[in-house]
Amino acid sequence: MSAEGIILKNGILVLKDDVVVGDLIIEEGFIVDRPSVQKKHIEIDCKGFYVCPGFIDIHCHFRDPGYTNIEDIFTGLKSAAAGGITAVSTMPNTNPVCDNKEIIEYQLEKSKEIDEVKLYPFSSMTMGEDGKHPVNFLEMKKSGAIGFTDDGKCVQNNRLIFEIAKEIKKIDSILVDHCEDYSLSKDGVVTEGKISKEFNLPYQNPLSEEIIVARDILIAKHTGVKIHLQHLSTKGSIQLVKWAKEKGLKVTSEVTPHHIYFSEEDIEVKDTNYKMNPPLRSENDRKYLIESILNGTIDVIASDHAPHTFEDKNRGFLIAPFGVIGLETLIPVVMTLLFHKNGMKINEIVKICSTNPAKLLKIKRDLKVGEEANITIIDPKRKFTVNKKFFHSKSKNSPFIGKDFIGKAVCTIVSGKICFSEL
Repeated sequence: MSAEGIILKNGILVLKDDVVVGDLIIEEGFIVDRPSVQKKHIEIDCKGFYVCPGFIDIHCHFRDPGYTNIEDIFTGLKSAAAGGITAVSTMPNTNPVCDNKEIIEYQLEKSKEIDEVKLYPFSSMTMGEDGKHPVNFLEMKKSGAIGFTDDGKCVQNNRLIFEIAKEIKKIDSILVDHCEDYSLSKDGVVTEGKISKEFNLPYQNPLSEEIIVARDILIAKHTGVKIHLQHLSTKGSIQLVKWAKEKGLKVTSEVTPHHIYFSEEDIEVKDTNYKMNPPLRSENDRKYLIESILNGTIDVIASDHAPHTFEDKNRGFLIAPFGVIGLETLIPVVMTLLFHKNGMKINEIVKICSTNPAKLLKIKRDLKVGEEANITIIDPKRKFTVNKKFFHSKSKNSPFIGKDFIGKAVCTIVSGKICFSEL
């Protein structure tokens, strides 16, 4: 939906250092200080709603190219818009892997066809994510890669990741890592603990994650490269990140909604929607993640949106693929668990879901006059229960189906265009 202008009336505007009730005026894709009398405006009543700088999800799998029966760029971006997300970063584990400029260009061109939610693709670090042969970093950056990751896989060779870090530092980009030592995770499908023992399931030792977190922090220390650590899940990992921050290292981290909402105690072994990598950890870990969000140690909440078909996901806990969808449940989890249950202020939620991700991607998100109008509007009192019809994604593999939430995105505006609205 588009118009010459939009006036968001009576909203609770979440500014950088303040929250005020007022109007926000959008013309020609930008925030302006007053409406032009020559233009026609759509007026939207936002009374009682938070009008926020657009939320960003820096960890998504859109399966395009190669697995478009599971998700494609169009449906992924539609899901993002419905979830209040104004920009996404996509992971490179497509088929073929996003390790050359042609695939980057394909993804960017396809995202422009829908011309709504912005897409910022990541390149793999190694060719075919083989963990052995580095990509052409400069060429990939010039073609539009926002950074580098082998997400879904982890480079095991320490010398190689050290050399990769130095190359990424040279071109002023960011190294993003999935932290997993395969010798300790083996074929584990759950974390080592209560569920692995009760059902005799192969497990991942938490040390598998923590060893690579420590390695990457030391690489950041010795190379000066910016490193972002993905979907951290253990107390030990976060304690290492805290140490890195105290030392002033260029290390940031993210956690997912499912790791702060669920623990291993919630796993139902007949429901493979509880199978993800890293696996759900102990209740003690889950509580520590929440505490670390509240005290600012964790920088970002990202969905790790990982769609799969019902047939693939319904093959039993041992062989079903890892991963759950999450674009449309990110804001409901954050609002329900952090805002309502733990008293996190809306400014701080905007920081971890908009401001900090924007810094990592080197883009802007602010409700200032003159800035591009990328806006997420949230009804903090909206109560609903998630069901399969709730999702715009092609896939429905979510552990949040049947769960009750308070707080939902009700309008998504990107570059002044209404991409999704329930108002």
